[in-house]
Amino acid sequence: MVWLSKREVITYLLVLEAFGENTTFNTGEAADTLSIVMPRRVAYKVLKKLWKKGFLERISHFEYRVKPLKEAFITYLLKYLALRIEKHLKSYGETVDVYADEKHKRIIVKFLNRPKRLSVILEAKIPKFIEINHSSS
Repeated sequence: MVWLSKREVITYLLVLEAFGENTTFNTGEAADTLSIVMPRRVAYKVLKKLWKKGFLERISHFEYRVKPLKEAFITYLLKYLALRIEKHLKSYGETVDVYADEKHKRIIVKFLNRPKRLSVILEAKIPKFIEINHSSS
């Protein structure tokens, strides 16, 4: 799994600032907005990458919606953690299925190489993210 590139971060932030969260926009509008930073062709490719990584939601072929930053990162991190857990357990010789349940914000691990009576489904909830409160001192 590849992390976000600088170009993808810039694109996400510019589109978020221009259209806001949960607002539908089409790729032409976004390409016009991004034309100061990158060519239209590159803008279309970066928007597609952001959609595949879960930072944009596809409404139709040319329309997208910007997901809120926290929601997008939680989804992205769930997928990443599921891959890391699966690789780690497989390095110990376990046969596992690992799923990222984005709806309930959890990772489900199912051991396949154990007898049925010992088969365990672990649900590891993601801990609540640390919130930083900015107070004046």
